[in-house]
Amino acid sequence: MNKAKKTKETCNGQDFFRLLQASTQWLDENADFINSLNVFPVPDGDTGTNMVLTLKTALREAEKTLDENIEKVSKAIAYGALLGARGNSGVILSQYLSGFAQALDKTAVLDSTNLPSALDMAAESARKAMSNPVEGTMITVARAAGEASKLVSSDSFSDQLMAAAKGAEEAVEKTPEQLDVLKKAGVVDSGGQGLAFILRAAANYHMGIDLGAPTQSIAPISIDQNWITESDEDHWGFCTEFVLVNPIHKTAVIRKKMEDFGESESFVEGENILRVHLHSRAPEDVIMAANELGDLEQVAIRDMDQQQKIFVADHQGNRLDNQTGLVSVVTGPGLLKAMRSLGASAFIWGGRTMNPSTEEILEAIESIPYSDVIILPNNKNTIAACQMAKQLTKKRLEIIDTQSMTQGIASLISFVENESLESNTKRIHEALNDLSWGEVAEATRSGNNENIAYSTGDSIGYSEGILVTATKDPVDCVMDLLNYIKPEAESICTLYSGTGAGEQEIDRLANLIEEKWPEIELELIDGGHPVYRYMVAIEQ
Repeated sequence: MNKAKKTKETCNGQDFFRLLQASTQWLDENADFINSLNVFPVPDGDTGTNMVLTLKTALREAEKTLDENIEKVSKAIAYGALLGARGNSGVILSQYLSGFAQALDKTAVLDSTNLPSALDMAAESARKAMSNPVEGTMITVARAAGEASKLVSSDSFSDQLMAAAKGAEEAVEKTPEQLDVLKKAGVVDSGGQGLAFILRAAANYHMGIDLGAPTQSIAPISIDQNWITESDEDHWGFCTEFVLVNPIHKTAVIRKKMEDFGESESFVEGENILRVHLHSRAPEDVIMAANELGDLEQVAIRDMDQQQKIFVADHQGNRLDNQTGLVSVVTGPGLLKAMRSLGASAFIWGGRTMNPSTEEILEAIESIPYSDVIILPNNKNTIAACQMAKQLTKKRLEIIDTQSMTQGIASLISFVENESLESNTKRIHEALNDLSWGEVAEATRSGNNENIAYSTGDSIGYSEGILVTATKDPVDCVMDLLNYIKPEAESICTLYSGTGAGEQEIDRLANLIEEKWPEIELELIDGGHPVYRYMVAIEQ
């Protein structure tokens, strides 16, 4: 880690940016150690990773506003952290940085006159992010850091910052006495430890003091085996996160609506945005409800049971060889439900008109505890972003060029988590070779393509990306599409309905399909896709 050239008693915007750079680097070097401590609220081993991802996004946002004014830079950092917050720890950290920035409103520099109050406000802001704040966690460590900074000379910024770091470290050591789950597991709080690393790196960088070797290389953590055995019997569901842009209700109302869908909720407000995090066993229900509360963006869903399995195996010394993770892009609550039942590690919300960014894809890849990962773009417009992510990750990443959600589901049916990347890739490609698929959407303008004319509002049918029919009636369009595909006898035809399809229309369509092709097996699934009225998948 680079050292600051000299110690001074003020910190402007550019200085603050460099302090946070140093903190992010040190946190990244110690991320595996922090992950190994992660037993609360869910033992899924991702606290360090989530905090690093949050800080990296904050720094990228701040790079756009590199100014000497501390107010401008701290606000840019807080905004970036809000956009990039991942997991419970990331949300709390983003709110910590938000409170810090609020304390520096109309302030040019950070110094001994405002550092303690900024640390206090940061701690209070972090506490407010949680629906049910718990002592013995990051919020306790944050409060202790602020209190410690006030116990030293009032005219030395350097001493205050160093005292805050020391106060955080001492508070971390006390967390097992405050939170029983930590005591039983024999560890300190992971989020609190992460915050202590952040403050220690900032203080040492400012003072020009070397930090030494990362903690993991000095003292690998060991968790009580009895606690691990007990925790292995628990089930956690899915970490579900999203941003609401222009929410239609106040945060208190949205909080009330969301608390029925899960636990460990946190809500962080920004300018016209609200970041929501919660743990749920039915993330599709969360997303369906959230979709009515504002414009939904940055949806990320991760399987915590899968993460916990890896966490437990690592601490029991049982390395899981030939393990492969899978990330799938998905749009539509019913499609999400179908996919999550098939073993994907993480989901990204996207698809036609909602293409996820390279950053969102990369974060999903990095968030899962596997070095070998398969990703399903499920839309041709998402493949390029996946290819960019492949260049940026150190993991072995295989991109399956799926161009539809139906191909994604077929891929997941063939996926086996405890087999190698190569074996899974081969099996998935074989399954896709046996699949025929099509989609029906509403034309948004008039046109003529593949010698097929259509008008605005017509139903247009695509067979594997090629326009093959256009009709006034969506039921006729599906029938034309199936006539084009020509399902064989005894094939399985799955019909996924979108948000535009009503129950009577679906029943009429199903009856027509069964009358014309009585030998095929027809399955009906409410996919909930917002663009495609129908999607069909035929396993020949």
